[in-house]
Amino acid sequence: MRYRKWALRFISVVFLGLVWQSQAVKANAFAFAPIDKIIGELLNSIASGELLKATLGTLMTLFVGYLLAASIGIGLGILIALSQAAKNTIEPLINALNTTPVAIFIPVIGISTGLGFNGRVVLICLWTVSIITINTAIGIRETPLPLIEMGLTFSANSRARLRTIILPSAIPFILVGLRLGLGVAFRAAITAELLLSASNLGAFVSNAGSVFNIPRLLAGIVFIALIGVLLLRGAEFAETRIIKRWYKHD
Repeated sequence: MRYRKWALRFISVVFLGLVWQSQAVKANAFAFAPIDKIIGELLNSIASGELLKATLGTLMTLFVGYLLAASIGIGLGILIALSQAAKNTIEPLINALNTTPVAIFIPVIGISTGLGFNGRVVLICLWTVSIITINTAIGIRETPLPLIEMGLTFSANSRARLRTIILPSAIPFILVGLRLGLGVAFRAAITAELLLSASNLGAFVSNAGSVFNIPRLLAGIVFIALIGVLLLRGAEFAETRIIKRWYKHD
């Protein structure tokens, strides 16, 4: 089954490459570039260290904003799930933030925090915090009632129930929120580097596009997509391992 899955993926990539190449060789295909030129530009940019330096800058901004969003999101999720007052006041704001294109806040963020590192971190945090908050709140609310009643039977106070019953039960939901949030944070980081201030990977793509260097532009897009895939695969692997070890420990 595993070999079949990888075979299908390989075939789909080859098919996409053939379709792309068939379009790129046409004389009027300005927006396309031959695959060999894209790969060559990608390898040259990696070998020169330009892409790697840009990637480190993007990842540093990404993880600062992501960790900030995770800390705030988990805390707000717990508060919303356990407090009726927070549910009535904070949850509508989180839902609104979740459905609002955060890019519209870029002018406000730029004026209030600047166009540099701080502004990009704030944008990432705003874009990511809602999905982590929502998943955490769902996990807390989905705690089985018999477990809570068992804690009450043993005279466990609210803090003890939260630590030993509610949070352990919500771990899978929180991990899902963190995994989804990582993907959102990566998109937010690239968007911030494109629209807030051109820097790192965003600047690499933006500069290539500004001079119509299509092979370099597409090489940057492919590289960004690969980084995103690796981040999500790593998050899925970590999520699976944590859940397995958690329930094995239990």
